[in-house]
Formats: sequence, structure tokens, C-alpha cells
Amino acid sequence: MQAAMDNTTISLGRLFARVWQAGCMTEGDRHVLSILCDRQEYLSQEERAVVQRLLHALRRGWIQVSEN
Repeated sequence: MQAAMDNTTISLGRLFARVWQAGCMTEGDRHVLSILCDRQEYLSQEERAVVQRLLHALRRGWIQVSEN
């Protein structure tokens, strides 16, 4: 179980870095984000903070959603 959580943290960190650097996310990224929102009780405090940062950036328009 610990390895699965470590992979989630790494994947979420990579997603955050890629999206923040590009300034946009794909529909697939947005779908992953929505799934994580529904399952926040399984995320660590740090992972929840990353999800909240991405959602905040989307709401503020700092990150756009692309169709690709």
C-alpha cells in the first residue's frame, strides 16, 4: 500500500510540474484531478494541497484546459 501512495505522490507531483510549466492541462489531466477530488480522504495532506493549488489556478485562469 505504501508503494501505491508513493506512486500517487510522484505522479501528482509530475502532473503539477508539467501543468504549471505549460500553463495548460489536457482533458485527461482534468479528469484525473476530478477523480482525486472525489477521493481526497485517501490523499495525504501534501497531495490535497497540490490538488487544491491546481483547482485554484484553474479558477483564477492561470491554467487553461486544452482539448488535446
